Amino acid sequence: MNKVILTGRWTREIDFKALESGKCVSKSALAVDEGYGDQKKSYFFEVEMWGKTAENVANHSGKGRKVLIEGRLKVDTWEKDGQKRSQVKVVAEVVEFLDYKEDGKHKPSSDDPFQDDGKPLDFDSSDLPF
Repeated sequence: MNKVILTGRWTREIDFKALESGKCVSKSALAVDEGYGDQKKSYFFEVEMWGKTAENVANHSGKGRKVLIEGRLKVDTWEKDGQKRSQVKVVAEVVEFLDYKEDGKHKPSSDDPFQDDGKPLDFDSSDLPF
């Protein structure tokens, strides 16, 4: 099975292209951290997205935004100057946005009844269903 799930932040703006065939593709790189403090390491993955996923990511995400991606690994190979080269990429099939843009257009709804407003809860035992 070829399946990968990663959580990280985009390291550059999303590169979106509409191809002559009518398909859409977006590319970027994802930084994924492992460990904490002095033991923290970062890994960088090239990520490719197609179709509606590519459009959504280009329209609603960008550099520095935190995402969770699900997809598969793909190896691209080519020859340059007589040498064979290869690169492992992640082809993201699902992208979930884990934070939001602060431009007002992509903020979560403020009518969340469970949002912590810093005030203590005011209820008594008659409010409980048991």
